[in-house]
Amino acid sequence: MEAAGLAVGVLALASIFKDCIDLFNMISASRSLGRDVEILETKLDVERMILLQWADRVGLLKTAEQGNTLQDPEVQQTVTRVLFSIQNLLSEGQALEKRYGLERSNLLHTTVNSHQPTSASRMERFLREFANLRLHSSKSSGSNTSKTATAIQKVRWIIVDKENFSQLISDLSYFTSRLHVLVPSAAMEAARMTQQDLSHLLSIAELKVIEEACAETQPVVATEARRVIAVKEAAIRVRIPRCLWFRWIDDRRANIHEAHSKTLHWALDPPAHPVAKWDDLGTWLKSGSGVYWLAGKAGSGKSTLMNYLLGHKRLKALLGIWSGSSELLMANFFFYYLGKPEQKSQAGLLRSLLWQILDIHPAAIEAILPNTWREAKGDNSKPLSVPSVAEMTGGLTNFCKTYLVDRKLFLLIDGLDEYEGSDLDTANFVEKLSMITNVKILVSSRPHPAFIAAFSKQPKLNLPDLTRDDITAYINDKVAAHPRLLELSQTEGLDSTEQIIEGLVDKASGVFLWVVLACRSVLEGLVAYDSISDIKARVAELPREVERLFEHMISRIEPRWRQEALRLLHLACANQSLTGTPSIPTLGLHMISVQGFQASATIQKDNSVQAFDKGDRTKCEVMEGRLRSRCCGLLEVEKHFLGQGGFCVCNHDGKHDEMIDSGVIFMHRTVYDFLSTPQIWEKKFMRIEDAAFNSHATLSLLWIRLGTVFCAKPRALEISIVMALAHTYHGDLTGCSLEITLANLGIMSQRLPIV
Repeated sequence: MEAAGLAVGVLALASIFKDCIDLFNMISASRSLGRDVEILETKLDVERMILLQWADRVGLLKTAEQGNTLQDPEVQQTVTRVLFSIQNLLSEGQALEKRYGLERSNLLHTTVNSHQPTSASRMERFLREFANLRLHSSKSSGSNTSKTATAIQKVRWIIVDKENFSQLISDLSYFTSRLHVLVPSAAMEAARMTQQDLSHLLSIAELKVIEEACAETQPVVATEARRVIAVKEAAIRVRIPRCLWFRWIDDRRANIHEAHSKTLHWALDPPAHPVAKWDDLGTWLKSGSGVYWLAGKAGSGKSTLMNYLLGHKRLKALLGIWSGSSELLMANFFFYYLGKPEQKSQAGLLRSLLWQILDIHPAAIEAILPNTWREAKGDNSKPLSVPSVAEMTGGLTNFCKTYLVDRKLFLLIDGLDEYEGSDLDTANFVEKLSMITNVKILVSSRPHPAFIAAFSKQPKLNLPDLTRDDITAYINDKVAAHPRLLELSQTEGLDSTEQIIEGLVDKASGVFLWVVLACRSVLEGLVAYDSISDIKARVAELPREVERLFEHMISRIEPRWRQEALRLLHLACANQSLTGTPSIPTLGLHMISVQGFQASATIQKDNSVQAFDKGDRTKCEVMEGRLRSRCCGLLEVEKHFLGQGGFCVCNHDGKHDEMIDSGVIFMHRTVYDFLSTPQIWEKKFMRIEDAAFNSHATLSLLWIRLGTVFCAKPRALEISIVMALAHTYHGDLTGCSLEITLANLGIMSQRLPIV
């Protein structure tokens, strides 16, 4: 072809280029080639991508003023010649069949590439800009493209011989490289454009196909594919642990009261001549294996001891002796029967343990949670599903068997008896895991039959047998050291004080919960200036059983506060009876305190919308004090700590306040168990006088009132509405009057914006 014939305008050159691109679309691989289909089609698509990158880089669709760099006539002629060579290469039927391993295909029955092309984004932009160029150009497209376009419309090709097709890729690569040589650019520019193209791909699997397909022919693309894969895999290693995490993952442990400063030292530093015998925990920590069982009846302080151990620096030191030169991994979980589903389920246990382990060893995620990894590789625009219990169980077991060759794992699991399912299930889970080499597990539970059968032959201790000295130390600090009792002991003798202390210790029977409540009763007497004989009488009246002690304490609530106290206890009991509900917000409880913690059909519907203010913390503190004085310590405030991605209702000024975000809960599971017995509420001193009182209706009103301050917090507002409706529904089921139900719904429709 003469040089003069190659001197074409911008539109004509762009049309030749488009013909080349269109010819790429006419080739696909035969499905009979199996997995090679992806590789072959990807190789072809990468060559098209590089061609499109060149067009963008040189400004092919632009004028000189807009940045077109093909202004040199000689360069333009050579570029045109190369483009015609590519066009001929992809349209010469005889060569395609005999030399390059392609066969003609019927247009109507050819399957086009099913995967997302790497060049798709750049291709779409080119076609859009090309159409605009033709639309605004006064020049004719000429006949240069018509012949090729006709061929494109009629002929499709199928790759049937992958070896011969590789030669076509090699020849295409030669010509595309010639174009880049004609208008050279920095290597960084090519890498940047490739990175830009690859970033549109969501699937790591597609990127790995590109890496494999380009390993020999396009090393720059292969290198960038590896880099993008590494970035995406790093993001997945962050993303998967996030789907395991849940907001209240640490709440149970965070709300366990710290051990008294003079108690529990024996656990890691046993006395030389102990009164009771137990398997030394320190010895087991530094040299033992399998399971150590910390047993104790309800309220004996098991969770307090487990929390004490976990926070003690000697625990890690002793475990360090066991692990030696191996890496030591530690994870913990505190079951909580009164908590959210994740706090009392096997799924929650596994999510927590895996989150802690994989946070330290993210490289293990792909092998440990393969299904979740596969899901994350596919599309990062959708939220990940929480792994199934089966996948997490298998993953944890696999981690212990595979990754603990040169590591050791210590697990601390508190409250097996607070698991919502079968005791046998948790016992079997612990047993199987503890049989794996380099794993040891410290567990605590009540002495239920399933745990006795599973762990009675393992190293163990029975907590109530060992806490007499701790209980004595606690009582001495809380009661014997009280200024009022010290005054009485000076006038009536130390013997009387000692009798009070001994009486409390003997009645406690190793149950710390009983001691805490009993000491509160004695302290109330001291504050009221009871005499020694009055204090002795108080101690004598205290029942030995925890449940009877609850009953005794409630019966002694002052008459002027009793109805309010009973309503508060009933509200907490009703709230706890609904699975998965959050604890009663302390701030919300204060909001409805002005009307006696009761919904009413006469509530005005024009209540003003409230807003957060600086006094909210004070309101919550006042509410905490009222709970303490009215409910004799059976209800307490649980502070909520803000964690990763945590939902928070208090940070209107950007600062988290765990008191404003707090909730009201039972001080111990045994309190809820006691109040859940229907007969309890039939006792005379437990009766609520107002027959119209309905706990669920009151809680519904609480959430409605709380919702009015959440207009700027969509998530908090949504929860308020859901909880208000849930309690309205259960109020109707439990006999709430229609008038009160309608009153609540009226306020909701008027004040909550998305209802």
